[in-house]
Order: sequence, then structure tokens, then C-alpha cells
Amino acid sequence: MLAAELAALASTSAVTLVAAMTTDAWGGIRSGVARLFAHGGEASRQAAEIQLDSSAELVARSDDKDRARQSLVGLWTLELEQFLGQHPAAADDLQALMAHAQAVLPQPQQLWVQMIISHGGLSVGVQRGNVVIHGVSSHPAAPPAGESGTQPEGQP
Repeated sequence: MLAAELAALASTSAVTLVAAMTTDAWGGIRSGVARLFAHGGEASRQAAEIQLDSSAELVARSDDKDRARQSLVGLWTLELEQFLGQHPAAADDLQALMAHAQAVLPQPQQLWVQMIISHGGLSVGVQRGNVVIHGVSSHPAAPPAGESGTQPEGQP
């Protein structure tokens, strides 16, 4: 997979992972993620288990579980990006695990799953009603017709 595809996989996997916390599906998903982190050795697996348990405990203790999950998505996106950067061969296993996780999540948690569409260098991600657009242009945007793109002297 390309680096952009690995980043997208990390992002969608993080959403699915935190959506599973405190559900009946959590035990199996937690075990699967810990097994994936074993690609980095026993210490990596153990560190992942500690982080998984800590994150799930934060969700369990929270009065607003959705807010707690939202807060953890960034952390797990970063963790999974770093993991996939070091172990890109594990991407197919992560993708399969998250597809299984999405299928077994209770209906309310399935709504957490993030969709990312990438085409022509532009990625659009939708999560819980927010639209996030990431794109890199190879050339600057042209100013609107009739404007030179420069400001008159003395204007900011």
C-alpha cells in the first residue's frame, strides 16, 4: 500500500477501534490489535495492550462515552500510523480485523465508522457529520477572474 493508503487505513481503523471500546465485541478486537502489534515484538504487543486497556478504561469511566471516544481517535490514529509505518506488511491483517470489527459492532457504534474517499490527490473524510478535506495542490490556486492576486500598496 502507498503511504496515503496506510494513513487512511490508520485513521479509519482508529475510529473503528475506539467505537468498539466498552462493547461486547471489545475483547476480541482488543486481542486482535494486540496480536498485530506483536509484529514489533513482545514489548510492542505488551505496550499496545496497556494502551488499549487504558483507553477502554477512560471510555468506561466517562459520563459522555462518545466524547471520550472522539478524544481517543487522534491518539489511536497516531499509534496505528506509526505501527503501519514500521510494519506495512501488517496492513492487510489490520484491514481484515477492522472489517470484522465493523461487522460485529452494535448498531450505535457502527455509526462511528469513518468513510474516506480519495481521488485525484484529494481525500474527503466524513465522521459524525463533519467533513474534513485534505488535498495537496501541485500549483497555487489562481485568483478569481479579473483579479491579479496582488494587493494595492498600503493594503494588507
